[in-house]
Amino acid sequence: MNKLTLRSNIFVKSFHNIRVIIYEDHRCILNVLKTAKDAQVLKAATRLVYFDKHDDAKPPLPSAHRLAKIRSATTTQEEFWQFVEWELSPLDDDWLITGMELDLISDALLIGGEILHNVPNPPLTHTDSGGRQHHLFVESHIWDGLAAHGWLVDLARKGELQ
Repeated sequence: MNKLTLRSNIFVKSFHNIRVIIYEDHRCILNVLKTAKDAQVLKAATRLVYFDKHDDAKPPLPSAHRLAKIRSATTTQEEFWQFVEWELSPLDDDWLITGMELDLISDALLIGGEILHNVPNPPLTHTDSGGRQHHLFVESHIWDGLAAHGWLVDLARKGELQ
């Protein structure tokens, strides 16, 4: 994972033996997740928590056929990075569903989402081309989760909120 520092605008740091990866562009998360999966740091698609004003859940710009090819092929880091950079939307608005289609992201929680063009009635359920269901939950603010009976602390609703 430290090799990511060789790429532009990606920094790998350590804080109390926890690896922190800082990247500049939204869709670069896919490069980080693919690198982690290839290095077996991640064994399966990950649950993602992200903070953004926009949902970034637009349907993928690449065709379903192209996504299936990328998902099933063994791509080099360079080939995958070229795919992310040149075939995904330059507006950074389709990386989330693309990550689900590529089996890099299982479910996601968006905190701070205000502009929800692609998720008008959260939560969003997305069934990928392999038939797997993914969910995108939206919360307005982290403090809402920490408030009395908030979604992070309400033990009475643990099963429902998990």
